[in-house]
Amino acid sequence: FLFKQKTAYEMQRGLVGSEMCIRDRRRVHGILLMIKRLVSQSFSKVCAASFATKQIKAAVLLAGCGVYDGSEIHEAVSILISLAKHKVDYNFYSLNKKQFDVINHTTGEKMNEQRNVLIESARIARGKIEDITKLKPNAYDFLILPGGFGAAKNLCNFAVKGPDCEIEPSVKSLFEEFRALKKPIGLLCISPVIAAKAFGQKSGGSGVQITLGDEGECWPNAGAIKACESLGNALIKKDVTEFSFDKDNLIYSTPCYMKGTASPYDVFLGVDAMIENIVKRIKELQFNLLIH
Repeated sequence: FLFKQKTAYEMQRGLVGSEMCIRDRRRVHGILLMIKRLVSQSFSKVCAASFATKQIKAAVLLAGCGVYDGSEIHEAVSILISLAKHKVDYNFYSLNKKQFDVINHTTGEKMNEQRNVLIESARIARGKIEDITKLKPNAYDFLILPGGFGAAKNLCNFAVKGPDCEIEPSVKSLFEEFRALKKPIGLLCISPVIAAKAFGQKSGGSGVQITLGDEGECWPNAGAIKACESLGNALIKKDVTEFSFDKDNLIYSTPCYMKGTASPYDVFLGVDAMIENIVKRIKELQFNLLIH
């Protein structure tokens, strides 16, 4: 024969060698997969650690100082406590203009004097506040406003004209910029009327979903609900400790002192729940952008 016939033993030895090559190749492949998983997990942990230290920033827009002619103080303080709780950095802004009116908070009567919205807002901000014209939306993750009649008198004139109100141009521009950047806007108490006017269907917008609380004897300013509905918006009934979220427009709102029987603690619970959700969504969005 030209070729020697292999014995069974020789053939078995050859097979063993081939099987060892296949087995080793599978083992190497398994090790490589394990290394890939470990590297991926480590990268995710590093990203998460980096993400966890990223500072979220909020712009707080005030409208004076005091429920009847400025920002509602309890609501403003609830915002500050919640921002601190969730480790959110913030800066104050307001309008450098005359207040619509000045109200004696012991009697509810109008006083014969003039005050400046920015100067009055500085009382809440402990002096650290800037003109709204210096607010750059790109520098912040979200915008938030307390309620109080200042929101409906100084930021717009809803308190006087209802659905026919006009919004201060700098305020309207600010709302439009945050919305265009797809950054959340948090609105307390009566301040959602600004979004209702700015983005309502009657103003040429798509309409927004907001809450101004509910109707009934516990809700003395419920007439604002009908006014905002007439502008082409969806009004959602919520209690003081709850909030509404319009996911299409990234508009958050919570009733606060729209409920006449609300306690400061009730107000804080609603504000804190809203801010907690805002912060959670911002972190999720930033993390998704980081890993992709």
